[in-house]
Amino acid sequence: MLFFSSLRILIRTNILLGVLLSILSCSGQSNDSSSLFAILGIENNIENAIAPSSCTGTTLKLFTDPLPPESNIQVLQLGQSIILDRSTRPNLTLPVWDFLAGDSYPGVSFERYVKGFQTADECYSFSPYFPGVHYIKLCTEKNGGHSCVARGFIIVQGAMNQAPHAVIANISNPVFLGAPVSLDMSGSTDPENDIMSFKWSVLAAPDGSTAPAPSTGAAVQNFVPDIPGHYALQVHALDGFENPLRFTDEATNSYLTPIFDARINGNGAPSINLNIVPNSPNSTQAIQFDASASTDPEGESLRLYNWVLLRELANNQFEEVASQLNFSTGQLSVSVSSLPEGNYAVTSCLADYVPRESGVPGEEQSCTQIPFTVTAP
Repeated sequence: MLFFSSLRILIRTNILLGVLLSILSCSGQSNDSSSLFAILGIENNIENAIAPSSCTGTTLKLFTDPLPPESNIQVLQLGQSIILDRSTRPNLTLPVWDFLAGDSYPGVSFERYVKGFQTADECYSFSPYFPGVHYIKLCTEKNGGHSCVARGFIIVQGAMNQAPHAVIANISNPVFLGAPVSLDMSGSTDPENDIMSFKWSVLAAPDGSTAPAPSTGAAVQNFVPDIPGHYALQVHALDGFENPLRFTDEATNSYLTPIFDARINGNGAPSINLNIVPNSPNSTQAIQFDASASTDPEGESLRLYNWVLLRELANNQFEEVASQLNFSTGQLSVSVSSLPEGNYAVTSCLADYVPRESGVPGEEQSCTQIPFTVTAP
């Protein structure tokens, strides 16, 4: 009886294959076996040939079924790892992994996507960064195309580690050339009380500066400016669970950009004396803004810096008419050909070796704002 049952199954299978081949023939498609495998969702090529695995440990189950039963999907706790095994498909051309993730299965609404992740390791240890449903595909890049040969799901349980909250103590002003600047991050906190370290980089520095970034590690570090001017540093509070997919909270909470100006020790701020010529201009006259009467305690060569011309609107609002940030050494005046009738204000600062800012303690005299009126001729 078993023989006859097996025979009936074989006959039915042959009939089904015959029907499928007949359908292919009637539709004008090739009736070879590769077309049949394509109809059945199986890639019949040497690149997708299955070989024994060379990986050890728990490996991701890969399916040709696009949506396997949820009971077949592996479950990980956040922080655990799983092996992405491509050793079973040694013939793939330029193998890559695609990652998608969402909140539920099936009908996943994918919120995050990384395509074409390459690794030289045939047995890659993957640690999910966040909870939810992870959809992972093994793909190949060839002939300018991107095709996937197998796919797997992981359900990741647990709460995602939150980003640290970076806090820096006030930097003492003024900052002097060659003197260490104390950068104190000890007020930073972590929601899970993870042990933190701090990674520094130099975002901006004066031309010619070779001052190295503060060391990575402890909360308190020093930075020594080597050239007078404007410095911008960046610090990233690290908790050991760095995750590029923590998105907004990572960027908002764990990064800071302290900015300061380095001065020459003993270099006092210049005193600006800005005159408007003519003193009461009309709308047909050229106007000169002249700071040549300004002085410097050390007698250094001065220049204008951060010059802005504003026009007064209704309700004590102003709009910018003209501006210039940097001027050449010795340039202490700027002119406009004429201005329409109205009320205006001009603001400007002076620079000696470095740009001066009125917001820095002891430098208030280096900047000024003067209101003036342009009348009818």
